[in-house]
Amino acid sequence: MHLKKYSVTCLSAFLLAWLAVSPALAGNATDRAEKLNEKWNTAFNQGDATAVAALYAEDAILSPGNGETIKGRAAIQELFQGFIDNGVHDHSIEVIEAHQSGDVLYEVARWQAHGTNENGETTSFGGILANTFYRDEEGNWRSRLHIWNMGN
Repeated sequence: MHLKKYSVTCLSAFLLAWLAVSPALAGNATDRAEKLNEKWNTAFNQGDATAVAALYAEDAILSPGNGETIKGRAAIQELFQGFIDNGVHDHSIEVIEAHQSGDVLYEVARWQAHGTNENGETTSFGGILANTFYRDEEGNWRSRLHIWNMGN
């Protein structure tokens, strides 16, 4: 009976500690995701597909919402250069939720960008993305798996 009471007490203490710490951990993950997204948006909005691709792992996998996947920095750079060349601009990302476990961080976010339609009018489009990052040997965070859809 004494052991059971001790276990309940320890579990209660653990849960209270976790509840106190988990918002801070989530906040740190969200802050980190926001900073990574800021780097991505800055590089893309400056028209620098090379800098965008450098934010991905060498063997990263990306699915641009069309049911296909591409792999590797060179293919990722080519994809984003095509978007830039076709006038996509003002890209933004708003984190919905982010979590980190050790050297792995993942996020779910809303993305939005602008472009020009066939009538020469500026149009907005966006959707939801999921991105998984890892911290490499040098301590840099890189995207390893990035997928998105078009929602509007």
